[in-house]
Amino acid sequence: MLSPANPCCSLLLLRMDEKRNQERVEIEKERVVVTFSFWRIKSTC
Repeated sequence: MLSPANPCCSLLLLRMDEKRNQERVEIEKERVVVTFSFWRIKSTC
């Protein structure tokens, strides 16, 4: 990935990347919760 000469642009890209990582973490958490719930239901039924 090319780093722009403008430091403001670099900062903005870094912010966007952080946001994307945060979203990925949220998605992972959700997936874990769903999987856990699924296994719990499956074990009780």
